[in-house]
Amino acid sequence: HAGVISATEDRVCPSEYTCVQKGIEKRGRALSVEEIHRLEEEFIEAARRAYQAGYDGVELHGCHSYLLSQFMNRLVNKRNDEYGPDGMEILRRILEGIRKVTPPEFIVGIRLGAFEPELSDGMKHARWLEAHGIDFINVSYGFDMEARREKPDGYPFAEAIYGAKKIKEAVSVPVFAVYGIQDGETAEAVLQDTNVDMVNIGRGVLVNYQWANDVKEGRDPGKCLYCSTCMWRVDADRCAGRLKRLRESR
Repeated sequence: HAGVISATEDRVCPSEYTCVQKGIEKRGRALSVEEIHRLEEEFIEAARRAYQAGYDGVELHGCHSYLLSQFMNRLVNKRNDEYGPDGMEILRRILEGIRKVTPPEFIVGIRLGAFEPELSDGMKHARWLEAHGIDFINVSYGFDMEARREKPDGYPFAEAIYGAKKIKEAVSVPVFAVYGIQDGETAEAVLQDTNVDMVNIGRGVLVNYQWANDVKEGRDPGKCLYCSTCMWRVDADRCAGRLKRLRESR
């Protein structure tokens, strides 16, 4: 659920909030408690359907400015009831609900913002989630319009990767890192630096679905060129042509 950043006319948010996203002003009205309860049930039902469809688990989307990250960001969530401002009540009820409709082996993880709005908040959220039975934490950026990204001077990777490193130090459940990892050397360097359990490859796999196999065999997997507005589709011919030339050169 996208909350205040959605494309709908009736945008909602934990509390009244206005932001500008890609030049568009978006105003969100505060959700009622009854509406929050319905949203919780929809998350729970989605997980139940995933289990019935044969999936091994689900990942809650708690980052990228979506609704759950809006609840966890104290600069967005100004509620004075049980749903604010730490934002964890909605996650508690969703997690408990999913556990009631799925077996114990069903995996429930979360994509979590490291800076919500600060890294200390992201680490606090991660510790809370571990204490409440989350199976893994996949670290990225949260509600970025109200985030205070940080990393040490000279740190060679993105702030999200530094955030994953610090969150890994705070919890014992598996933690994943992501952002800008385009080749095997960088993937290995991130693993060594952060001690995380896994790195995510996004754009690389969109460019080349054999990315992992190519890296394992020591071949150049190709790279996303970060071109055009949508990056992946508008200039797809250019990316595909580069990948074709790489394969033909082997």
